[in-house]
Amino acid sequence: HRLKQRISSICSYSINHILLVLFVGLLSVFIQSEANTIPTCDFVYSKSHQRLDRPATTAFSERRINSLAMVQSINTKAIMTLGSIIRRPYLASPHVTVSNVSEVNYKAMQEKCGIKAVIFDKDNTLTAPYENTIHPLASDGLTNAIRTFGRSNVAILSNSAGTLDDPGYEDAAEIEEALNIKVIHHDEKKPGGLNEVLDHFGSDVVSDASELCMVGDRLLTDVVFGNLYGMLTVHTMPL
Repeated sequence: HRLKQRISSICSYSINHILLVLFVGLLSVFIQSEANTIPTCDFVYSKSHQRLDRPATTAFSERRINSLAMVQSINTKAIMTLGSIIRRPYLASPHVTVSNVSEVNYKAMQEKCGIKAVIFDKDNTLTAPYENTIHPLASDGLTNAIRTFGRSNVAILSNSAGTLDDPGYEDAAEIEEALNIKVIHHDEKKPGGLNEVLDHFGSDVVSDASELCMVGDRLLTDVVFGNLYGMLTVHTMPL
């Protein structure tokens, strides 16, 4: 009897594992198939200057080592958004995918897509994790973004620095001093925090979220955040 229970338990675990793998596989297929049915957004790489057609979402068409000690709270907004992603997988599909932020033509972003301000994730996008020094591969990209939009219209939106997990916003202040751009303070983590972002730039600069570009390495926070609110989304490979 115990042997039968053991076998039944193993079989149940194996079936659940197989179902989970199949679900993840199907979800990735749906993301690709949904993306292929959505209107494209013209974009340009800064280095190759070739035309790049990428899927556009419906909405857009219309620390240093000390930071390791920061205790990050549960990202409830991301958990709550999972249902939306399952129903609308294209939310996790970026308009543009690049190796790093220096491959983006920010002038084309401004002129062709009507973007007025750029939001960067920090770790693995501008810097190595928990470092406040700009990564060599991201240096030209950040410089070009600032040159195009102006320093006040380029900011960092992190899910650690500038949040309630950052006591006194000390980590945010260190990043601002090191990178010389602002870190947006926000209570709700990505894919939340839209109101704080809009308040940061002000209505005189950004009248609608569709005039923003979100750049980051995480699909389920950075890209989903941008796509939820109709921003241009750029996905980078982790540094």
